[in-house]
Amino acid sequence: FPSHDIFQIQDTLQNILAVQGTLQQTESQGFKYQLNARTTDFLATNARRTDNAFFYGTACLDADVQINGYNTQYQVRGNIRVADKTRLTAYMPPDEQVGSELNQLVYFVPPSSAKKEPEAREKSKKRESTFDPSTLTLNLSVSEKAELTLIMDEMTGDYLKVRGNGQMTTGLDAQGDLFILGRFNVKEGIYRMTYQVFERQFVIDESSQSSITWRGDPTDADIQITASYKVNKPLATYPFTGKDLSKDPRLQRQVPFSVDLVLKGDLLAPQTSFALSMAKEYVERQLAWDIVTGK
Repeated sequence: FPSHDIFQIQDTLQNILAVQGTLQQTESQGFKYQLNARTTDFLATNARRTDNAFFYGTACLDADVQINGYNTQYQVRGNIRVADKTRLTAYMPPDEQVGSELNQLVYFVPPSSAKKEPEAREKSKKRESTFDPSTLTLNLSVSEKAELTLIMDEMTGDYLKVRGNGQMTTGLDAQGDLFILGRFNVKEGIYRMTYQVFERQFVIDESSQSSITWRGDPTDADIQITASYKVNKPLATYPFTGKDLSKDPRLQRQVPFSVDLVLKGDLLAPQTSFALSMAKEYVERQLAWDIVTGK
């Protein structure tokens, strides 16, 4: 076939994914191909909450991908961008379900073993891996307007909702499993936390330098998140060691405090800590007043 649109895929929003290139039959009755797939704002998924146990929402992609090969020997290279209109929510599975859930979600079957039973395929994969990790490698970026939500605890309803950017790499490893490498920088977001009967939304901003760094397996990531909850309270409501200052009139005025929630470590089981501090603006203003008045 000459170089032109070989086929097109249209999503429900009439966005087109066009595959162009050449497809040539060789003298040995094989097929040699050089293809390019391009799209903008393509609706890759539009899942309802009841459709599966892994994610729901919409994911829109921009793509420029090259597919070159001969018969079943191929290479896939290119760029994928999570586009502006993405609003995707994913569930964090329990540790013991991570491997099994990923295998159910994405499974790659070599053509020669397509008719084998799942158990036989798994044993064969463990016994010998001939998958070339260079077969599929893509540069992955995320629009700052895309919104990603991680359900941290489905029982309590705790979730992390973020927007940001990052340059990552995704593809298939030597066993044919999906991997992600790279850092996602959080520009803004919220962490909704429930403790007993209390519910609070902690705000994440760019100054916190929060991030999520993937190390390979999509669920193997390091999380560094600092989120703040602002509250105005009189100093008299806080305990002071060694002195009873609760009746001091200077401590009755409302003071802006920041309660910082810090999440560190493994994405599936992060370590949580809290820190309490006065708002920076208040401290600077009060210090300036003390200098002026000589107090």
